[in-house]
Amino acid sequence: MKKLIYVSLGALVAMSVIGAGLAIAHSKKYETTTSIKFVGSSYGDSFNGKVKSEKGACIDKRKVVVVRNRDDFKVGEDTTGDDGKWEIELQAFADTGTYHAEVKKRTLKKDKKHSHICKATDSGNAQVGAGA
Repeated sequence: MKKLIYVSLGALVAMSVIGAGLAIAHSKKYETTTSIKFVGSSYGDSFNGKVKSEKGACIDKRKVVVVRNRDDFKVGEDTTGDDGKWEIELQAFADTGTYHAEVKKRTLKKDKKHSHICKATDSGNAQVGAGA
């Protein structure tokens, strides 16, 4: 009877250690998207959009960069609020062309057993001027 109890306890301990090891060691990548919209006005142009993700930490305080497609010129950058919204107000008017927003990946946690990453993303295009 004692032998059966020891074997059972040993099996339970082994399953706990193996199960805990599997539950602890993991890598998680969270999908992230962003949008872009061009807003023209007589006071100066702007771009705005919103970063979205299933993980709240992938939305707040993300750096967004707006880039002109034809020459990869960086128009401006902003940091998202806790709602994921961002806006870049230009000091002048945007040149005719196509633009997009970029959000780089963010590492939330990384150690020997964990890796939690918010994926990088590019928006679709925003057209300014001819063909807009």
